[in-house]
Amino acid sequence: MSQVSFTSTSSVAYDHALWTGSGRWRGVLAIVLLVVAFLVVSTAITVAAALLDEGLGNKPQGAAAAITPISLLAFNLSLAAQLPIAMLLQWQLFGVRPRWLSSVEGRFRWRWFGRLAVVLVPLYAVYIAFTFFIAPVGPLRLDGNSVLILLIVLITTPLQAAGEEYAMRGLVQRSISSWFRDGRVALIVSTGFAAVIFAVAHANADPWQMAYYVVFGVSASVATWGTGGLEAGILTHGVNNLFILAPLALSGGIGGIIVRDDEGNGARMLVPMTMVALSAVVCIWLARRSHNVTRSARPMAEQPNGQV
Repeated sequence: MSQVSFTSTSSVAYDHALWTGSGRWRGVLAIVLLVVAFLVVSTAITVAAALLDEGLGNKPQGAAAAITPISLLAFNLSLAAQLPIAMLLQWQLFGVRPRWLSSVEGRFRWRWFGRLAVVLVPLYAVYIAFTFFIAPVGPLRLDGNSVLILLIVLITTPLQAAGEEYAMRGLVQRSISSWFRDGRVALIVSTGFAAVIFAVAHANADPWQMAYYVVFGVSASVATWGTGGLEAGILTHGVNNLFILAPLALSGGIGGIIVRDDEGNGARMLVPMTMVALSAVVCIWLARRSHNVTRSARPMAEQPNGQV
């Protein structure tokens, strides 16, 4: 792969960091290879999990698909696998080290992540508690299977959320932004495209659900742009999923989330849409209060001869 030469050392936003002024094919190839690699890896993991479930007698042959601890683990690990795939593709196609996919500072900012968590976790706890109060999940079951599913949710859901953010708000959005010289145009177009791709990937036929995924994608992209890294999107995504899936794991309702039933929720979806939009605003406000670095020189410009 030929070496990428960044044409400017000017300050850039997170999404526009891979623009070089040439080689726009790299962005197209990055997205195509991400999809192909994800399909290959997820298929391999899913097939292995299905064979293991069948061998253990968890799912009788010919029975309808059901969520088991093994299939849930496979599902989350398949999505989490997007993280290393996205990092390696950025490195191989753009010549930028994996660490630069986390933030404009070239690292995952754990202190900033913790500061965000202090605000967002209680906010989401109240919000999810309210939603379950007005729409109860049903009686809880504390059998061995439900507890094991809960443990898998708690351990792997943050990885699943991180994988999706590194792929969508990371590699996909940066790849699309690399097609445009103007940073504002790049942000608008890449945010829209990444949000649509994110929604389509969730494969839900209900228009309200699809609208929610688009709003979620746009909100996460705006938060990433406004905070200079993926930490805000990962935290929002992870906390949202954790607080929703944990009660469902203990009530046997998690299958309706993983296996789409396309049951419409109508205008009620305006509530979670508002919540994710509010989360983006809160993240950007906190970033400004904390004087976060939200722009930086292009990573490749930091080293002589394009080495990173």
